[in-house]
Amino acid sequence: MMKLPLFFLSIIALNLQAQTSLRGLSLVNETTAWCSGSNGTVQLCTNGKDWENVSPAGYGTKDFRAIHAYDKNTALILSIADSTVILRTTNGGKNWELVYENNTTGIFFDDFAFEGAKGFALADPMPEGTDYHHPFIITNDSGKTWNTFINRIFYNAHSQAGLFSASASNTLLYEQKLMAIVGGPQAYFLSSEYGKVPLPIKSGGAFGPYSMAQRKKCIVVVGGSYSQKIYSDSIGCYSKNLGKTWQIFKTMPNGYKSSIKYFKKRQLIAVGTTGIDVSMNHGKSWKTISTNSYNTVEIYKNSIWIVGNNGLKIRLTTSKLKTLTIPF
Repeated sequence: MMKLPLFFLSIIALNLQAQTSLRGLSLVNETTAWCSGSNGTVQLCTNGKDWENVSPAGYGTKDFRAIHAYDKNTALILSIADSTVILRTTNGGKNWELVYENNTTGIFFDDFAFEGAKGFALADPMPEGTDYHHPFIITNDSGKTWNTFINRIFYNAHSQAGLFSASASNTLLYEQKLMAIVGGPQAYFLSSEYGKVPLPIKSGGAFGPYSMAQRKKCIVVVGGSYSQKIYSDSIGCYSKNLGKTWQIFKTMPNGYKSSIKYFKKRQLIAVGTTGIDVSMNHGKSWKTISTNSYNTVEIYKNSIWIVGNNGLKIRLTTSKLKTLTIPF
């Protein structure tokens, strides 16, 4: 086999980096973060600025849309679409262990959520006879082992219902309550406490709920459509009772948003291909502070981390948002 010159290999590596779409993001503290995405990419930052490639060998075709980190050494990654895998590392990505694999035709796991050692992963609905149910698996040992669970929560789904894995933020686990948001002909909030609750946002096709964030009893949801990204009517809503009832935002972010987070008690930041929008009053009003394209945002205390396409990674502090401007 012909060996490529070193400079050709360097060009190939740079092209892969440029094409990499980062969507998974998990924060350990204000200076330590993990991110993941297409081309089997996983990266680790421990000093708030420099990133190390810790991608698992042999998984270059996988799209690791979801990542969860326990600390700078321990993390789990989940790949979407057929032949889903979950890998786990305990040494900062130097080695990865395959802890779950599902090769069922048509299976599409979208996201996972954790609360301490407990966690669950959820997939788009699969047919069982004439019915459709969301496959899901659980772990009780920080992701070391995963088990299929009798589905008494995410069942009786519409055949076209599904989660949107644009930022791995459509599942939650809080006080042992399992929650998820799904699109389809009707958008729903799925809950182990309240069952299937309709969401008052536009859904159908590429429209639907793409991301949710939770602060105590409050949950916020944003979405829209990546294919009609400037559409901004009825693309966000909120609940003040952990998903039992929902209300539409009084005003909407500026078009499609794939990720949302709280950064203060009533302050929200939402990102997407339409840029970054901030609300200081729990969605009553929004201001666009950047029109650059992003995929995912996460908050740890005063640190805001954002990732996007072409390997984009940004970190800033919440103090920068006091003037509603971002220095880039």
